Amino acid sequence: MAGITFARIVANCEILRLNLEPMLAENPHLAPEHAELVAFLTDAKALQARQGDLRGQKQETTRLRREAEIRGQDVFGRVAALLRGKLGFKNENLLKFGIPPRKRVRRPKQEGPAPPASGGSTPTPGGPTPSPQAANAKDGQPSEVAAES
Repeated sequence: MAGITFARIVANCEILRLNLEPMLAENPHLAPEHAELVAFLTDAKALQARQGDLRGQKQETTRLRREAEIRGQDVFGRVAALLRGKLGFKNENLLKFGIPPRKRVRRPKQEGPAPPASGGSTPTPGGPTPSPQAANAKDGQPSEVAAES
């Protein structure tokens, strides 16, 4: 009976028991095996019922564990935030609480053209360029928008 599920074995034994009971009067030599078959079915059905109960308990336990996990992460996060605020984000003492301190990242200096030393009106590359209307207003000439009004 290799490869047969437990449920299938129980179903087969139940069919055997049902069909064997009417024959017991004519075949009394089958009575001990019938009694063993009935005992097996009683035990098997009790085990199936227990397994169903345990499956329900497992699902409930898993749900409760997930809720506890979320609650634990929340509490840890709040306490860690308080400790970071008190000790500082880069403090090495955070390690003893299981909180990794922020790493000190040194950014490489950007190499490029030096900014102009004079504070002239030459626009810097990538910087905002004045609009023609704003340039005219700086020269003391009225802008076109003001002239049209």
